[in-house]
Amino acid sequence: MWDPPQKGYHKLNTDGSWMSVDTVGIGGVIRCEKGIWVTGYAMKFIDVCAAAVELLTIKEGNLIRDVASLLERNWNVQAFHASRTVNFVADKLAIMGRTKFKTGESVPFTYPPIELFETYAAKIPDRAS
Repeated sequence: MWDPPQKGYHKLNTDGSWMSVDTVGIGGVIRCEKGIWVTGYAMKFIDVCAAAVELLTIKEGNLIRDVASLLERNWNVQAFHASRTVNFVADKLAIMGRTKFKTGESVPFTYPPIELFETYAAKIPDRAS
């Protein structure tokens, strides 16, 4: 189950999807402490090894180049690894990047794409309250 960040924080989840050197996708999502979607992205690459996919995912997640400038501020930033079993939304975005877009095309999402809305909505904590 996806865990929200502490109150007042946002969380960036990223993932890469690698099938072969010509079938690579990355994706990521930023959510607030309530689990509400802030922004997301998906992208397709070619000629990349599996390890490089994960690094490209983080780089593109800085989308979000703004994130890089935000990290330079006097804020507390923490980075953690989450397995695919708790990172469903980013994993689905990475698969979308690999299967639905042109190579080099970075697709931003202001709202959750319809293909993964149910997955996203199911992970919003306390959505019934």
